[in-house]
Amino acid sequence: MKKKAEQKIKDTLPKHYKNKGLTEKTSLLIGSCWGLLLLSIGKEAPKPITPRLAVNKWIHWFHKNKDSLPPTRGSIIILALRNQSWTDWAFYTACWMRRLGFAPIVLFSQQDIDKIYGIPEKQTLKQKVFFGSLWKQLDQIPDVISIDVDEMQEPSTNSLSKFNDYAEKQAHTNAAYELLTEEYETGPLKEKYDSLVKDIKASLLKETAQAYELLSQLKSQYDIKRLLGFSGTIGRSACYEGAAKEMELPRVWVEGWSILPGLMRYNINKPALNFNAKEWVEKLEWNKNEQAEMEKFLAFQETNKGDESKKDHLQYQIVNKETEWPPELTTFMKKDDRPLFLMATNVVGDSATFQRQTIFESQRAWITNVIQHFKNHPDKRLIIRAHPSERVYELQGNLNINLGQIANELASKTENIYVVQWQDPINTYSLIPHCRAGLTWVSNTGVDMVIRNVPVISAANPIYSGLGITEEPASKKEYFSWIEQLGQVAEKPTKQQKEMGGKYLYVIYKKIGFKAHGPRYKASGLLLAHPLTSEYAQFYRIIAGLK
Repeated sequence: MKKKAEQKIKDTLPKHYKNKGLTEKTSLLIGSCWGLLLLSIGKEAPKPITPRLAVNKWIHWFHKNKDSLPPTRGSIIILALRNQSWTDWAFYTACWMRRLGFAPIVLFSQQDIDKIYGIPEKQTLKQKVFFGSLWKQLDQIPDVISIDVDEMQEPSTNSLSKFNDYAEKQAHTNAAYELLTEEYETGPLKEKYDSLVKDIKASLLKETAQAYELLSQLKSQYDIKRLLGFSGTIGRSACYEGAAKEMELPRVWVEGWSILPGLMRYNINKPALNFNAKEWVEKLEWNKNEQAEMEKFLAFQETNKGDESKKDHLQYQIVNKETEWPPELTTFMKKDDRPLFLMATNVVGDSATFQRQTIFESQRAWITNVIQHFKNHPDKRLIIRAHPSERVYELQGNLNINLGQIANELASKTENIYVVQWQDPINTYSLIPHCRAGLTWVSNTGVDMVIRNVPVISAANPIYSGLGITEEPASKKEYFSWIEQLGQVAEKPTKQQKEMGGKYLYVIYKKIGFKAHGPRYKASGLLLAHPLTSEYAQFYRIIAGLK
C-alpha cells in the first residue's frame, strides 16, 4: 500500500523530477553509443542526447558558421560554478553570447569541473560516454577566454574589509540552503547550523573579495558589458553578486523555473528570485485575451486537467478539487460555523523563502505564534495546509524540516485547528471557498486566495509585496489585529486587489519563463542552431542586453 501511495504521488511530478525508466535508459545508451561511433569517423551526431554530444554539435555549428559570425562588440562574463545545471548552461550561454557578437569570458572552478564531469584520466565508463572531455572543448568557442577561479591569489585586506557585513548576511542564507533549514535556525539543527554559518562566512568573505579583485582586473583590461550567472544568492554566485554590485557592474542572474521542463527566468542587477514583480505587472498589457487565458490556468490549478497538463506542467496538487475530503476533515468543516482561516506554508529550504522575514523570525516562529493565538481565541477555526511541494523534497530525501509535522505537534488535541499534511489527498483549492481569510508566508497561494474572493494577511515579504494584493502588517500586534478584525467582519478583497492578483499570476506563469535550457536542466537536448526568432534566441538576446 505504501509503495502504491508513493507511486501515485510520483505520478503527479513532471518528467524532469523523475528518474529515467529502463526503456529510456536503454534508448539513451544505444543513442549515445551510436553518436560516439559517428564522432569517431568524423561525422556529426544526429541528436544531442548527452552533454558530450550536445557540446559537439555546438562546436560543430561554429565550424560551419565561422565566416558569418558577427564581429565582437565587447565581452560578457559568464559564471560556470557549482553543479552540472549551472556549468552546462554556462557553456551553452558562452556559445550564444559569441553567436550574438560578444566575446565570452568564462569563470570556472576546475575543482567543480572535475567533480561534475570526472577527472579525464579517472572517468568511469558512464562519465566517458556522457561527458568525455567536453569541458576542454570550451576553448573551441571563437574568442573565448576561460579563467580558473581556483587559481586566484589571496585577497588584500582592503578588499576583505568591503564585504564583512555582506558575507555575514549571505552566510546565513547559504547555511540554510545547504542544510535545508530556515535562516537563523532555532530548531534541532541549530548547533550544526551555527557551526556551518561560521565556516561559510569565512569562505564567502574571502571569495567575494577575490571576485571583486578579479572583476576589477577584467574590467580594466576588457570592454565588459555585463556578468551572467545562475542564482546570485547561492554559493559563489553570491560572491559575484556582492562584488559586481560594489563596483556597479551590470549583471543578470537566471534561475530554472520548474513549472515546465527547461524553462528559465532572469533578473537584472539583483538575484534571480528577487525580480521586480511590480514593474512586470505595470508593463503588462491586460485585456480580454489575457484574462481568458488566466481563467483557464486557474481551472487547471484546481483540476490538474487542461492544456497546461499536456505540456508537462508541474502539478502542485496531488488530487483535484472534486476529490472527497477524508472523514476527519469533513467532520471538522461541518461541525459549526465559526470563521475559518486557512494558513498556507512554504517549503523550508526553498530559495524563494530566503531573506524574506519581516515581523516573524521564521516560519517556525510564525506557525507557533498563530497556533497559540487560535488556542487563545477558540471563537475561530484554523486549517494549516503544509505546502504540497514538500512531496518533491520528501521523495528526494531532502525534507529536513516538515512544517506540517511541526504544526501537528504544536496543535495536538486543539479542537479548532486542523493540519493538512503534504501527503494528505486534499486539494488546497477545495478549502478556499469555505474560508473567511487566508494566512500566508510568501506563498503564491496568497494571491490564489485573493482572486478567489478570500482576503489574505502576509506574514513575511512576498515577491508580490507592494502590489496591494494582500494585507502586509508592519508588526505582530497589527498582524493579530487583522486576524481579529477579519474574524468579526466578513470582508472581501476589492475589485482592484483581485485584478492585480490576476495580473501577477499571469506574469508569473505566462510571462517570465523562457524555454532556454535542457528539459532536465542539463546540456542534453540543447541545440545552438535555433533561428534568431526562436524563444531560445529571445531569452539569450535579453540577457545579453539586446532588444
